[in-house]
Amino acid sequence: MRNIVTIVLLTFSLTLCAQKVKVKKGVVLVDKQETPIRVTTSEGGEYIFTDSSSDKVFITAKREAYKVDETKSFEWLILKNENSEFENEVDMKYMSFTLNMKKAIAEFLMKELGFFDAAGAVNNDKITAFFSEKRERASKAEYEQLVTAAKESAAAYAATESIGIYVDPELKEITRKGEKIGSYRFADASTMIIRDLDTYKIGVVTQDLSGNVNIESQLLTSPLTYNTKNRYSATDKYATKEFVIEAVRRMHTRGLELGHSANETLEKVNEEAKAEAIKSYEEAKANSSNIYGQLGYGIDDKGERFEGKVTMLFEDIKDPTDPLSGGTIVNVGGSDIGKKVSIIYLNEKEKKRTKTLSAKKATRFCIFDKEGNETCYQGIKVKSNGMLAGGGDALSIGGSGALFMQEVFKDGKGTIYQEFPSKKYYLRVEGQEKAFDFAFGPLIKEEKKIAKLKEYLGGCDYGNGSYDEAGLQKIEKVKELINFYNNSCK
Repeated sequence: MRNIVTIVLLTFSLTLCAQKVKVKKGVVLVDKQETPIRVTTSEGGEYIFTDSSSDKVFITAKREAYKVDETKSFEWLILKNENSEFENEVDMKYMSFTLNMKKAIAEFLMKELGFFDAAGAVNNDKITAFFSEKRERASKAEYEQLVTAAKESAAAYAATESIGIYVDPELKEITRKGEKIGSYRFADASTMIIRDLDTYKIGVVTQDLSGNVNIESQLLTSPLTYNTKNRYSATDKYATKEFVIEAVRRMHTRGLELGHSANETLEKVNEEAKAEAIKSYEEAKANSSNIYGQLGYGIDDKGERFEGKVTMLFEDIKDPTDPLSGGTIVNVGGSDIGKKVSIIYLNEKEKKRTKTLSAKKATRFCIFDKEGNETCYQGIKVKSNGMLAGGGDALSIGGSGALFMQEVFKDGKGTIYQEFPSKKYYLRVEGQEKAFDFAFGPLIKEEKKIAKLKEYLGGCDYGNGSYDEAGLQKIEKVKELINFYNNSCK
């Protein structure tokens, strides 16, 4: 049933569009058949539509048209009905090609708005519905925006008349009030290059056969376009003189003033970009797991304590003000990320010194919060799960690497450490130099995982003979394992 309705509606639509509308001596004809609809024109240019069967005016239409530029124009109708207080607008559409405006509007009212049918019967319901509220044409906002922009552009261009742009066609030089500000050359039959005094390519100017000009520049977010009667000619340098003058004046309206202004603009842009980069850098630092100059202390492998300001990088955040730095002097090139910590302290002579501690020597450092609570980090090596585990880092492959990890939980013989920025948990039990990595990956068989954990726990079985790899990624599950180990394992 739905398909039948669709076919009927489509057939009706095609039939409606196929109907030929004409206006002959003020009479509307559809498919050469005369209808009761009559069209006359008032002295004010309005098109008055009358139903001759009742001698009643049912629509008055006034056509409005505005050409913004050579490429964009608008056309709409202002419609009135004597039974409505509203004058409503609607964008004009041409349903078929015609130069006869009476025919064009009549066809639009019939086919697009449905105000009358092919027999000339007026549809009062549709007319009443159309005038039941105030209507503005869909293109009005775009129209007003473009018209405003066009007026501003015209005013800005007129203002450039006083800046004294002159072109020497022999030398192809551009001057402003007698002072040279740039030059130009012909690239090909339709393209001209304009450069400033620093030989910076300010604009690439092209013109088509309709007189439309397009100027592109790296200093513009969008091309500069306009239409002109001045013509570009690569073979007639004198004929091109006015074309160049206009192009330079147009460029001035968009801030392309030649001379040395491009360098000044670029310097400003670079400063703005630098400021934005610094802002992003500070935000990245604040949102990272890195520690920057926080009060604390470090203990080296000999047990000596160094108190001062602690800087520890777990993430490589590049400082935009220092092209050689990955964050601080501790981490040039990013190779020491997570592996080394620096403490700026005062020695016995109250001189500032920097102590660097390495994770591979199992050193330790702690930082204090505002309340004086401390958070500690330990240099930790991790027991390898083998090449097939697919860890992809020094801790997982070969187990030779060491990183500083936060000590997040300690109970009896077990300690949980957390790696940053991954926030992954590791377990170390007393008697083991290295921490245990719970993540093996899908390439390791479950019985192998169980055997590895049993071996690490000194032969103690944990669980029901299965390995809950996903569960052991969570701290609560690891705490359960530590509790089991403390109470059930030797």
